[in-house]
Parts: sequence; structure tokens; C-alpha cells
Amino acid sequence: MKKFLFLVLSVTFLLTSFAFGQSSTITTPNTGDSSMKVTRVNWVADGSGDVTILVQLRGYVYMVVTDPAANAPTTLYDITIADEDGVDIMEGGLADLSATVSNQFSPTINGSPGARWVQRTLSIVVDNAGEANEGEVIIYTYLER
Repeated sequence: MKKFLFLVLSVTFLLTSFAFGQSSTITTPNTGDSSMKVTRVNWVADGSGDVTILVQLRGYVYMVVTDPAANAPTTLYDITIADEDGVDIMEGGLADLSATVSNQFSPTINGSPGARWVQRTLSIVVDNAGEANEGEVIIYTYLER
């Protein structure tokens, strides 16, 4: 039984999200709808003001929200969300972000807003946020379109 529980927990960990950087926390609360998923990524920048987080997602990304924390990032910080091919699914839409106001964005495809299918690891890179400053990226996905 212990081996089975260990195997189930190991597989669950491998199929969810991974975080790298000074500090980051990834949570996926239950939305009550099995086809929808909200992934909350809390981050803390390292000494250079940057952090990289890897998130395993499957579904259509239809909205991304950025939220500066109480220890807010510097003004005009940048976030890139790239797929495994290095394509920024937000096409630069998360550049020059406010240090005081939460924002919401839709992914873009060739400049037009629309849901973007992902089924692999996304790399969230925060740049120019200032040493030890914090924020949150919230990614909304659904499985069917």
C-alpha cells in the first residue's frame, strides 16, 4: 500500500507544475467545473530581479492576469510566457507592466486575441522586477472549446 501511495503521489507531482527561481508557489484550486482550471503562480524575484517558473499545462489558455504583491515589482517589469518551442503565447502583451495595478490579458495569435492551445511545459520568465519583489500570474485554461 505504501508503494502504491508513493507511486500515485509521484505521478501526480510529475504531471502538475514545477517552479524554479528564488521562490515561487503554484496552486491549482478547484473551480467546480472539471473543464476549467485556474493556475496561480506566486513568484519572488532573485537578486537580479528575475525569476523563471516552469508550469505544466494542458488546455486552452484564454486569460492571464498579472497581480503585483504587497512587495510590488518595479514599474515596467516584464513577463514572458513561452511554450517549449520558445513562442511567447502572449506575443509581448505582458511587457512594461504596472507595479500597482492588476491587469488581464488574452493570448494572441498573429496579433489577434484568442484562446491558445497548450499541452506542454510553459516557461514563465519575469524580468526587471527588482530584487526580492513579488507578484502573481494567474492562468485560466479550459479543456474544450
